[in-house]
Amino acid sequence: MALRFYATGNYQAVTGDLRNFSQATVCRSIKAVSIALAEKLHNYVKFHTTINDQRKNIRKFYQIARFPNVAGCIDGTLIKIICPAKQIGEMFRCRKGFFALNILATVGPRGEFLFIDVRHPGSTHDNTCFDRSALKLYFEQNQIKGLLLGDNGYGCKSYLLTPILHPVNQFERDYNKSHIMTRNVIERTFGRWKRKFSCLKRGLLNKLDNTIAIICATAVLWNLYIDLNYPNENFEDVEPENAEYLDDDLRNMNGLDYRLDFIKKHFTN
Repeated sequence: MALRFYATGNYQAVTGDLRNFSQATVCRSIKAVSIALAEKLHNYVKFHTTINDQRKNIRKFYQIARFPNVAGCIDGTLIKIICPAKQIGEMFRCRKGFFALNILATVGPRGEFLFIDVRHPGSTHDNTCFDRSALKLYFEQNQIKGLLLGDNGYGCKSYLLTPILHPVNQFERDYNKSHIMTRNVIERTFGRWKRKFSCLKRGLLNKLDNTIAIICATAVLWNLYIDLNYPNENFEDVEPENAEYLDDDLRNMNGLDYRLDFIKKHFTN
């Protein structure tokens, strides 16, 4: 029942297939399965812990567009929901005008989820989601080796590199090209994830806690799908970039200086 719902996002389709079950029974079943899978999230969605696996991950990223030392690509994506409650509803209204959760995620080179945070209302800026996340602490405390690649919705830091808005020379253009090609993996992942689990693309009409469980459950299933080495289903869905760029005064000058040094070291040869 749950898998059918994840794939279609349609309770009527599930109850239509299983005529001996009421919609209430189907809802309870989907809730139970989603919670059970969500409880396994940290077993299946995690960064590599061994040095050998971390190096393999960095090599795979480097093979995409020769960008060195990448641990993961970071971005946010909106998933439509119903208004949770009148008192807090406007917190969940995103800049596109509908109610949503802003999902913060980091993916690896195969499109596997390495980190996901589903708790932020749709009005929350991507950079704020990151600032409030455990992911930021992991990198600031040097628990994870390597770099994150993000768009200009994030502040540039020594561990989170963003594109140069106005490149002035070939080295900076080469850096941007490599950055964009490498980071494209997360945009493809969001598109493929939502196509595989259409409930995410259609929007979720469940209570907020059930909605969060469903999103986590599909992230677990997505990683299982990737790990089983299923053939790439030619999903070319690329989620369009919708970054809200940070104001200049919110940018980290130390991060910008680090980026310039990084370009000199890796993109001037």
